[in-house]
Amino acid sequence: MPNQIVSIQNCSYHISLEGQLIQILKDISFDIFENSITLITGRSGSGKTTLIHCIAGLIVPQKGSINFESSDLCQMNHNKRAKYRLENTGIVYQSFNFLPSLTIEENIVLPAIMAKQSRGQYIKNCNHLCQELGIENQQNLLPQSVSGGELQRAALVRALINQPKIIFADEPTGNLDTANRDIILNTFKKIKDEKKLSIVFTSHDPIAYEIADRVVELGDGKLLSIT
Repeated sequence: MPNQIVSIQNCSYHISLEGQLIQILKDISFDIFENSITLITGRSGSGKTTLIHCIAGLIVPQKGSINFESSDLCQMNHNKRAKYRLENTGIVYQSFNFLPSLTIEENIVLPAIMAKQSRGQYIKNCNHLCQELGIENQQNLLPQSVSGGELQRAALVRALINQPKIIFADEPTGNLDTANRDIILNTFKKIKDEKKLSIVFTSHDPIAYEIADRVVELGDGKLLSIT
C-alpha cells in the first residue's frame, strides 16, 4: 500500500447564519495516499467543496485535525498555511479564478510573481506543461478568448507549475462537454502515473469513478462510505 500523505481525523466544520449554527461537515475521517487519485463524491450540498477546501488549507475546521506529512494544518496560522499551499499543493478552483486582463501564461505564472520568485523557471515549466496538455497555442490569449475545456487545462497547468505533491480540484469536469471531460480525467490519470503525485477531486459524475483509486462518499456532511 502507498504511504499516507494526508490524514483527516474527526473533521467538523460549521457556519453561523442569521444566528443559527449550520453544520457543513461532521466527524469526517479518512486518509489520502501518495501517488493516488481520491474522488470525493456526493449530492449537491453534501459538503464536498467545504471538505476539499479544508484539506487544501483554504479554511480551517472548528474540530479535528488534518495532518500533512505529520504537520497539522489546523494548528498553523494563516501565513504557515499559505506556505504549505505554495510549497506542496496545486489547486484547481471551480470558477478558474483567472484575471481577465492577463493572458493565460501571465495567469499561470502569477503565483511566482506574487511570491517574488524567479519568473524564468516558471515560464520554462509553463511552456513545457502547456505543450503536454495541448494548449501551447492559447498561452498568449486572454481567458475570455478560449474555450471552457482549454481554461480547465490552463488551470491544471497553473496547479502543476510549482511541482506540488498533491493536486486539489473542485468539480473540474462540472461545466465541460463529454470530450473535454474525458480529456481532463485522462490527464489526471496521466499526471498521477508520470509525475507520481496525488490528486484529490470532487465530482458527482459517474464516469469519474473509473479513474479513482479511492472513492469517499459524503451525505449531509457525513462520511457515508470509502471504497
